[in-house]
Amino acid sequence: MKKLTLLMVLFVQFISAQELALVKQGDKFGYITKAGEYAILPKFKDAKNFSEGMAYFR
Repeated sequence: MKKLTLLMVLFVQFISAQELALVKQGDKFGYITKAGEYAILPKFKDAKNFSEGMAYFR
């Protein structure tokens, strides 16, 4: 599980250059671009906004 989390953090950090915004759909969190398109589909139970290119999610 830690390896998957690390890979997701690296992936999220890579795409964070698009300045992603945290969104909630139902009971799951995801991230959208400034254009309003999903960069990461809502699939996380908990998530936080990006800070210095990284974001918390679970």
